[in-house]
Amino acid sequence: MSQTVCLSPRCNRLASLVASFAIALLSSCTPSGDPIAQTTCTTAIAEAIYTWRVNYWTSRTSAAGQRWEEFSRTQLLTQNGVKPAGAVTGPDDNEVWYPKLPPRPTPDEMDGRRRPGEMQDPPELLTTINYSLECADGRLNTDRHVYRQVAKAIRAGATPAVNYTLGRALSTVDSTPATSP
Repeated sequence: MSQTVCLSPRCNRLASLVASFAIALLSSCTPSGDPIAQTTCTTAIAEAIYTWRVNYWTSRTSAAGQRWEEFSRTQLLTQNGVKPAGAVTGPDDNEVWYPKLPPRPTPDEMDGRRRPGEMQDPPELLTTINYSLECADGRLNTDRHVYRQVAKAIRAGATPAVNYTLGRALSTVDSTPATSP
């Protein structure tokens, strides 16, 4: 087994450059090693969705013996925590407004989707909230905490910045005052 070692000044500079790049890259990473970037945001968006769904099953003890069917749904976008047209309830503790409830599935609709040999549970109303931010680097998914901080900063006239990785905003950086044109 042979090993080649480069002792020339050119190899040493290249090795030093690679090591510096690796240190810089690793110092701006998440614990899992993904790089982190910063961007400024203009809009905080919360999408509230109500969906009626029914669990159909042949066996309650096996996941393979169950399936979910979705029926009607309604959705509403809240931007920056401000009440949108069509809001029926809200805001909640995260400044999200909600749409009207979708129509509950009728017994005939539920029976029409049941397969031979299946039983069904009563319909349940699923509530889903998707949080995202419109930023200089594109749309980023986020959680309720970052959504709320960004929405509050925007309403106060600031241009908030966030740390993000892999299309997800992780935290706010600071808020800088918005400039007038």
